[in-house]
Amino acid sequence: MGVSKFTRSISLQRIAEKRANRKYVNLTLLDSYYLYSDGIHHWYEVILADKSHPALAEWSKVRHHRAPSPPKVAADKLTETQ
Repeated sequence: MGVSKFTRSISLQRIAEKRANRKYVNLTLLDSYYLYSDGIHHWYEVILADKSHPALAEWSKVRHHRAPSPPKVAADKLTETQ
């Protein structure tokens, strides 16, 4: 009658993102993804950006003026048309 498994309310990836945000307060979180696990530890790449950096400010202005990307077509629709 022991506990067989602990379940988390949030994922390990979200925990890594929160830790990065706590450590680097002036940066904003862009994205994160899984890198590696060795059975004990799990590593995630967390991408942070400094909104006050001039290069990033210029990039975000250019990015907003671009046309939106076309919608993605499902694979089953592609096979129906061929």
